[in-house]
Amino acid sequence: MCIENLFTERARKIIEDVCGSAEEACRYIDTLNEMAGEKRFGFCLDTGHSLMLGKDMRNFIHTIGPRLKALHLNDNDGNDDLHTLPYTGKLDWERTANALRDVGYRNTVNFELGLGQFPAQTRPAVLQYIASIGKYIADKLEKTNS
Repeated sequence: MCIENLFTERARKIIEDVCGSAEEACRYIDTLNEMAGEKRFGFCLDTGHSLMLGKDMRNFIHTIGPRLKALHLNDNDGNDDLHTLPYTGKLDWERTANALRDVGYRNTVNFELGLGQFPAQTRPAVLQYIASIGKYIADKLEKTNS
């Protein structure tokens, strides 16, 4: 079971919610795994949520470290949870991919995207683009720092 980093909005301001900080997420996961007596809980990183909260993605990923088990990769403008395609918003994808590689992430590279705005006829091409970005990121995770 994975816990995701969340946000909430109060008075038109985006603020951390449950596991919005890496440190809180680590405490939750470690406590739950201790209670379970084994490692049954991990972390699902939603890059869009972290971007909206102004988190340094590299530091966030490094803090979560081996607890990272799943991804909700998406981009946005830093203000709204838009679920846009990678490389179309403000997220530094090279730095993010390098941080994932640094912590040894080798699980599925998956996205959480909104595709409803694309005309139905273009969706196959959009999905091919997304697949190529996923392959690009997955290939970066396999490369060493040398």
